[in-house]
Amino acid sequence: PNQEMAVLVKPGNSAVLDIILPHTPVSEERAAALQKKDFEQTRVECRDFWKDKLALAAKFCVPEKRIEEMLRAGLFHLDITTYGLEPEGSVAPSVGQLYAPIGSESAPIIMFFDSVGLHELAKRSIQYFIDRQRENGFIQTFDTYMLETGSVLWLVGEHYRYTRDKAWIYEIKDKVIKSC
Repeated sequence: PNQEMAVLVKPGNSAVLDIILPHTPVSEERAAALQKKDFEQTRVECRDFWKDKLALAAKFCVPEKRIEEMLRAGLFHLDITTYGLEPEGSVAPSVGQLYAPIGSESAPIIMFFDSVGLHELAKRSIQYFIDRQRENGFIQTFDTYMLETGSVLWLVGEHYRYTRDKAWIYEIKDKVIKSC
């Protein structure tokens, strides 16, 4: 019914159609700017960006290629949903929901970062919670949840176990003691 969108493919032939969509809605101005970009150059830049990110993490080598690719994809997904500005400052390790990171939900994300050698990203993720500590030492980032403090203290200990970063521990020690 829509000839301008139809492709006639004869038997034995094939057609390739690239549909390029931003991952979130964009303004008309942004859409116009994106249309002017060279797709192939942008694809190469994007691929290089993510390869550079992947090069920072531990290398995965498992017998099943699909699982290896899932590990890499999972790492990228977690990087995308950890919000913040580069190259420094705290970042919000979100589980991708519509609410703020919660210590118990973010703990596996942060532990994964540390487990694959992305210690700086793990530290910046922990800092998100430390930055939200209340005057009385309580850490709470969402509604009436009462479990962030324990999760964050556990993460601090695990991060230190991985990194032995004494300078960082001394930086945050007063807040850690207050939370205890």
